Amino acid sequence: MGNEFELALLWLQGSYPFKPRKRYSTDYTRQFLHLRQRTNSFSALLRLRNAATREMHDFYQKLGFIQVHTPILTTNDCEGAGDVFHVLPAKQQGHQHLHESEHEQSKEAEERNRQVDEEAFFGKSTYLTVSGQLHLEALASGMARVYTFNPAFRAENSQGRRHLAEFYMLDAEFAFVSSLDDVMQNVEDLVKTTTRNLLEKNQEDFDFYMKRIASKGHEESLHRTLDTQFARVTYTEAIEMLAKRNEVTHCKPQWGHDLSKEHEQLVVKHYGGVPVFVTDWPKSIKPFYMRGNDDKKTVACFDLLVPKVGELCGGSLREERLRLLETSLKKAGLADTLSWYLDLRRYGGAPTGGYGIGFERYLQWSLGIQNIKDTLPFPRWAHHCDL
Repeated sequence: MGNEFELALLWLQGSYPFKPRKRYSTDYTRQFLHLRQRTNSFSALLRLRNAATREMHDFYQKLGFIQVHTPILTTNDCEGAGDVFHVLPAKQQGHQHLHESEHEQSKEAEERNRQVDEEAFFGKSTYLTVSGQLHLEALASGMARVYTFNPAFRAENSQGRRHLAEFYMLDAEFAFVSSLDDVMQNVEDLVKTTTRNLLEKNQEDFDFYMKRIASKGHEESLHRTLDTQFARVTYTEAIEMLAKRNEVTHCKPQWGHDLSKEHEQLVVKHYGGVPVFVTDWPKSIKPFYMRGNDDKKTVACFDLLVPKVGELCGGSLREERLRLLETSLKKAGLADTLSWYLDLRRYGGAPTGGYGIGFERYLQWSLGIQNIKDTLPFPRWAHHCDL
């Protein structure tokens, strides 16, 4: 027996921001986060986002990975960059950070604020997570293959088109791996499988997005990427190549320094516009957990660079040698905070490797979206936390 519905014409109150059969820029629709899902373009984006999420889960499940949930609240800064959100109870009397007065020395203020942290809810400094990687390493020691698809947070004061304060990270970790090539191949398979299925199974929404949002030639570039092996180049080779090109950039490429956004795009351009794995970065600019290479200057890691977006994914082999890891933790001042991390080596275990891929950056690249703030319903970035 069917259901009957009565349709009624509702008069709009006030000035509705979207007129029928009119196209609006993403900068305009972003002003109405609570309404933009009613537009054809953003509703297509949400369906494609859902489809990409499903495809990534299917990819890992077919390979025998176990989905786990890592904590949002944590006491460690996985990347060591310091761009973390500090968590304190909102109404717990006496637990607000103290501001330095005119007569108070900065060291005294720092010590008093440290005491406030220790007396707060968790008894120690606590942050919103930037990555679930360290927790995944613990779980991989018992489950072998694990992944998580969780929110992550970065207190990076940026208004750029590639940065969000809250975003989703897909982190994967697997044991019994000793080759960086194996980790990179897993990443390449994930990106290509997800993208190929996204195109084939969601053709109507994808075609609509290519016509309305993506730049001219993006779809052809995407198909070419799916049929081409991702390039692989060492960091040292990339620096040498950039120096030889001698193109005008805001900063000169130097060994031992990170690559700028301009440098990243020049590397991608040099290798034909396909994604590029840049491997074996200087140890001095990478986190403590990455496995040291035999040259004692670089670590077994990679950044995956893609056209227009830049870094899409970062990964590495993990340092399994206890003494070397102890030295790195002491040098980073984390020996006490991460003593549990040493137990993963101290009590035996298999070598592991893994990576983290920014889900919104993946959507930005695969769908040709200019601004990452248009890849999710309610974006949060510096000085913007609406709704």
